[in-house]
Amino acid sequence: MQAGFGLGRLHHLIGSQQRQEVVLGAIDAGFTHFDLAPAYGDGLLEKAFAKAIGNRREGITIATKFGIPFRPIGELPTPIYFALRAAGKLLKTSFGAQYDRRDFTPKAATASLEQSLRRLRTDRIDLLLVHEPQNLEQFRTLGDTWSELERQQRLGKVRKLGISSLAELLLDAERHNLIPASAVRMIPMCDATCAQPEEWFRTREVLVFNIVKHLSKQLGPGRINTRTLIQTFASTLPLARPIFATHNLAEIKAMGEALALIAANPALRGVIR
Repeated sequence: MQAGFGLGRLHHLIGSQQRQEVVLGAIDAGFTHFDLAPAYGDGLLEKAFAKAIGNRREGITIATKFGIPFRPIGELPTPIYFALRAAGKLLKTSFGAQYDRRDFTPKAATASLEQSLRRLRTDRIDLLLVHEPQNLEQFRTLGDTWSELERQQRLGKVRKLGISSLAELLLDAERHNLIPASAVRMIPMCDATCAQPEEWFRTREVLVFNIVKHLSKQLGPGRINTRTLIQTFASTLPLARPIFATHNLAEIKAMGEALALIAANPALRGVIR
């Protein structure tokens, strides 16, 4: 089973060394695909990731997103960034990402892509995802944007295109033919996801995201056993590609060991494109 590693909360770690340890710990554990977004940390995440991987880019695939407007305060010196975040909480406002808004216009998509390429210090994005449309109307506005993204593919700046969404909304958009058949789907692990028939996964490339900490809260006190989590995922959704997320270095190592065991066991190996 090929699994990816989610870094959506990496910017919550104050120290640059801590952030680097998580990224390098995931690489050492065998993860080669990483999920990011410019709105995570208002640019800080992409910059921190590029710094952490250094010259290892060729062995890694990167997914990032576009569509949530933000001010790039994460590109400021780290103390200023965290001071602005603290001030925002105190004033009940945001100096960075505006998660209640979306801008999926072709112009915004192109600008976001170019800025991500700069922050990531790379010439290509392996997977560029539309970042969580909030309703069907926003899905409907994406026609010209898909065309622009396909142009960026032809230019070699993007390898694959996709869309990240809540499972129920994405499935509704599919029923209205609002998502290109070739687009990668990224959805959270939930009842709606697990209820999809095997054929649905077989005819699409699907990433399924879950945060170990969030799953632990759902299951009660204490941390979830990550080895059990991966084994359960492999047997429940063997045709999907999981994206796991945690900052706990011991959990990252345990997940890597579990993935290696599953890879050596044909009975648990998923069919991943």
